Amino acid sequence: MSEHKWFFNVSEIELGGSSVLGENYMAFYTIHILAMSLIVTSLTSCTVVIVSILCGVWHQNEGGKRSRMDFADRFPFYLAVADALWSISHLIDHFYLVTTHRYPSSQIVSILLSINIWTFLGQLMHAGLAIYTYIRVVRGVDINLGKAEWKLHVVCGTLIAASIAVFYPLSAFGPSGYWMLQDVRTGGGIALGFYVTSSSSAQALCTTLGYRQIKRVVEQQRLVMRKKVPHKNVRSTPDRHSTASECLTTFMIIALTLYCPLAIVYCFLVVESIFGVIDPVTVTLIVIVANSGGWANALGYFHNLKIKAARERHVKADHLLSMVTASTSGCSSAAP
Repeated sequence: MSEHKWFFNVSEIELGGSSVLGENYMAFYTIHILAMSLIVTSLTSCTVVIVSILCGVWHQNEGGKRSRMDFADRFPFYLAVADALWSISHLIDHFYLVTTHRYPSSQIVSILLSINIWTFLGQLMHAGLAIYTYIRVVRGVDINLGKAEWKLHVVCGTLIAASIAVFYPLSAFGPSGYWMLQDVRTGGGIALGFYVTSSSSAQALCTTLGYRQIKRVVEQQRLVMRKKVPHKNVRSTPDRHSTASECLTTFMIIALTLYCPLAIVYCFLVVESIFGVIDPVTVTLIVIVANSGGWANALGYFHNLKIKAARERHVKADHLLSMVTASTSGCSSAAP
């Protein structure tokens, strides 16, 4: 294959064959090194978030304080675990392809590298977050997800298991060219690609519509917190509910940033695979977006820590003001 050709033919992908498509080593190493660099960055970020949350819980327990963590506090932990598992699983398949320069020779190994229940866990967690936040903030209904949100985990696990059950008989799992997920050589793999595209598009659309309504409520809460807008039904002191709503909204923004471009570039990949080709530029864009969830969500987590710190400062300031006011009133009453 000429190095001047823009597309690589999917017919070059064979189990046990070379994973260097078109013998283009520049594209091969660029894509894999970029992917592994982002994955390691995301994995490190996830580890920092997990350790930070666990240390926070440990310090609370050590100080004899009862943990007051709600879903907004626990969600970053769930998301960090899902992103870490995604990173580990895909670091393995990228490492395998770049070190051996070959696709797995066994169909069983190929399927094992492709099927992992964590592939869509982060996306489903974001979808659950969007629905939960919309109902909680806009509709004013507090959903009971059970202890440690076990109902959310069961729903996510069931949807993942159902996806595997549907696509496995269709030979949908296998080499995608530069990673292991959907087999771009089969009709089932193309169908799986459309499923990924449609689910990402649906999530991006629903999150966008929900976010527009949630943002109005959160902005009102933020203005009340800053005491710029009086509101008889909202406390001027930021409570845990308003702060939690703002923190959950942070992750909705991240989901929009990730899944809107992912849906677009993955659609290009699926359309190209229908015509039996792979474009390395499209692949590069996919590995950038798909492997950035860990570090992006970590930035959101630390941004939310600043929001919570601001709430604590407001609470302490209002408490101190109340004490001073009460003391002044008491002195005035005692005066002759």
